Amino acid sequence: MESAYFDTSALVKRYVTESGSRWINSLLVFPCTLTVFTSQLTLVETTCAFSRRVREGSLSSQDYEELLKALSA
Repeated sequence: MESAYFDTSALVKRYVTESGSRWINSLLVFPCTLTVFTSQLTLVETTCAFSRRVREGSLSSQDYEELLKALSA
């Protein structure tokens, strides 16, 4: 079994399209055999990253709510 550590910047790329998103998503193609680990702080930091995008106008409030649900699943 392969494993990888995703920091906040890698995890955000999974949910928001930006430079590097294609590569991150290619690692997680079904059927995925990669086990991903992350820090407990990543949830807080990712939520902050999504909130910043809402404030900047690059992410809608509705998308923000949907991303939070997906992140906690």
